[in-house]
Amino acid sequence: MSVLILTIFVSIVLAAFGMVLFAWSTRIGTFDHLDRLSILPLEDDNKEKSRGKKIEVDYDGNGNC
Repeated sequence: MSVLILTIFVSIVLAAFGMVLFAWSTRIGTFDHLDRLSILPLEDDNKEKSRGKKIEVDYDGNGNC
C-alpha cells in the first residue's frame, strides 16, 4: 500500500514539474517562431551575405557578366 502512495506522489511531482517547465518555456518565447524556424533551412544564404550591400551585375546577353 505504501508503494501505491509513493507512486502517486512521484507522479504528481513529475506532472507539476512538467507544467512548470512548459509555463517557463512559453513565457520566454520558445514557441513564438516555430513556423519561421521550420523554413529557415530553405532560405537562401546569399541574401544574408548581401544584406546592406548593393550588388550590380552588368549582363551583356552573351553569357558574360
